[in-house]
Amino acid sequence: TLGGTFLVGAYWTPGLGVSPQPGLPGSFVFMNRVNGEGTLFAGAASISGSSFGALWRLDGTIGESYCAPAAANSVSATGARLTLGGTNASQLAALELSVTDLPQQSFGFFLVSRERDLIAMPGGSQGTLCLGANIGRFVGPGQIQNSGSEGAFDLSINLSSLPAPTGPVLPSFGETWHFQAWYRDANPGLTSNFSSAASIALF
Repeated sequence: TLGGTFLVGAYWTPGLGVSPQPGLPGSFVFMNRVNGEGTLFAGAASISGSSFGALWRLDGTIGESYCAPAAANSVSATGARLTLGGTNASQLAALELSVTDLPQQSFGFFLVSRERDLIAMPGGSQGTLCLGANIGRFVGPGQIQNSGSEGAFDLSINLSSLPAPTGPVLPSFGETWHFQAWYRDANPGLTSNFSSAASIALF
């Protein structure tokens, strides 16, 4: 609140004027920049009592998408799509990994690495691995996912402890980490595939 007025996220377009934008990460403090399309805006957010600079997209995602579109799978010509939501504050367990356009009832899990790469059809997969060396896998209790009837799954992760081949890693301030999803498919025979990937700088 400020002077008795509750501040909420908002964006502006010539056609609509000011419109509220709910669901921003953290408690919205203020916005001071917006792009010409009204789809990207910057300001500050209060997270766990501290204020941070923040950047929001109208679609609710954060970070940078790459390796998109992904290789086609049995249900989508543009493959599975991975997005990041929440916050990139490393002290919070508030980063949300989400993947959509998956085959129904498909098992999979998320991958993470400090490095990018581009490896086509590794191990006989139909997709492209977009992560580099020392890839960690989110395969702990409750982390292996099933896409269910909606063809999607998601996972909230703790950014203060990311998986790596040698054990959990504490990321350093300012590091950029890269995420991707691996999943099973039948296209037409049994195979596996990868989603698009996304990167985010941690603070």
